[in-house]
Amino acid sequence: MAVICGIDVGSEKSGVCIWNTDKQEILYSNHEEENGTIPFDIHGSCWVTHYVIEDIRSYGMPVGVTTFDTCKAIGRFQERLEKARQDYFLVFKPEVQLHFCKTSRAKDANIARVLKDRFGEKGTKKNQGTLYPLKKHSWDGFALCIYFEDVILKGLKNG
Repeated sequence: MAVICGIDVGSEKSGVCIWNTDKQEILYSNHEEENGTIPFDIHGSCWVTHYVIEDIRSYGMPVGVTTFDTCKAIGRFQERLEKARQDYFLVFKPEVQLHFCKTSRAKDANIARVLKDRFGEKGTKKNQGTLYPLKKHSWDGFALCIYFEDVILKGLKNG
């Protein structure tokens, strides 16, 4: 069993999703989690086995202060995870885009569509689907979880 925490890091707040691979269930989702409050050991009754963090790369375009603040936040996450001796992986957005949409030009809406095709629609409050807890940046966290499960976790099992 694997419990994966996907983090779409922002300068002050991040999108977080915790995914149980066995039950195919979202255990936790928050689209605006304060960076200092993201769970790094036990969340509820589940033990997170892997963390996957969206990393930043330069594409040659000018960037602002929030991009640099996000870079610093990624470094703080790495520090906290290393101190807690937690397993984590850094993944660049184009890897996720290519995995789900076969192009690095895919938008978040394109990735969300692929995930809805795979897991079903979100549903309603009375008839919730697997994806019901997701909003805004937690979609990116979920995409990181599924990318990790599909690509990295399978590679770890096979390698």
